[in-house]
Amino acid sequence: MGKQFIGVILLLITTMLWGCSFVAQRTSVDAVGAFTFNTGRMCSAALAMIVIVLIRWLINKSKSSKGGASWPPPITDRKSLLMGGILCGLCLFAGISCMQLGIMTTSAGKTGFETSLYIIEVPFFAWFIGQKPRKILWFCVLLAIVGLWFLAVPPGESLALARGDVILLIGTVFFALQILFMDHYVEKADPMLLSALQWVVAGILAPIFMILFEEPTWAAFAGELPPMLYAGVLSSAAGFTLAAYAQQYVDPTVASLLMSLEGVFAVIGAWIIINETMSPRELLGCALMFAAIIITQLPERQRRETNETDNS
Repeated sequence: MGKQFIGVILLLITTMLWGCSFVAQRTSVDAVGAFTFNTGRMCSAALAMIVIVLIRWLINKSKSSKGGASWPPPITDRKSLLMGGILCGLCLFAGISCMQLGIMTTSAGKTGFETSLYIIEVPFFAWFIGQKPRKILWFCVLLAIVGLWFLAVPPGESLALARGDVILLIGTVFFALQILFMDHYVEKADPMLLSALQWVVAGILAPIFMILFEEPTWAAFAGELPPMLYAGVLSSAAGFTLAAYAQQYVDPTVASLLMSLEGVFAVIGAWIIINETMSPRELLGCALMFAAIIITQLPERQRRETNETDNS
């Protein structure tokens, strides 16, 4: 069994964990506030990442004593690690907070698809730092907007999106920024430490906002602990770690396509677990948005294959 095949399987597992996390979030919205849920999620994710880093440290320490891998990992700029962790953590906190606030007024399936729009937004933000977007991207944006209209605007109503949909779209901006910050700082700092630090930052912010804007009770918090731990430990900590490992062996385009299935697993999970259904109109919107996400990745692969053919 090749490493590429294993990488694909791990990415599918990761995407399933991410998609089902929308169900965990949706089941808790009536019991606890958004920041209360995120406190459980982000703090458990931070603790889990710290444990993962410590396990990695013990493994590398053992290898180092035998002449193998060294510890700490090669970090060219510790200031970049701190700055990258803070910026990624801020964006992660803001994005997940918007997602949790938005899902309070919409379905888990719709949340999964609307949140996936960050894949389209990333190239646009990259444009501002000198990376010109491909022409096909404009078509993808138009296709995604049409899909979002079918998904979020009921028949006969105006083009105005619901409050939850607007909050979710704002959240996608922070997710896109988090990806760009991570892409920039991962070249200067160890990816595992950078990922752990961003969750620590988010885990510090969440309880502060919970105390400021909500009135949590221990009984409600304890009652929703299972979905919080799922979203924090499995979806966030384990999911991000599996994705980081798998992407070493899988073609970037294939990885992007696999991870864009997050919305599909959100719809399937919501249907199986909480009997959440979607109308044919909403399913059409999902299909159009999913197509837009897929198309944003395809030309890059075709161009790369063409270059490889020319060089051979």
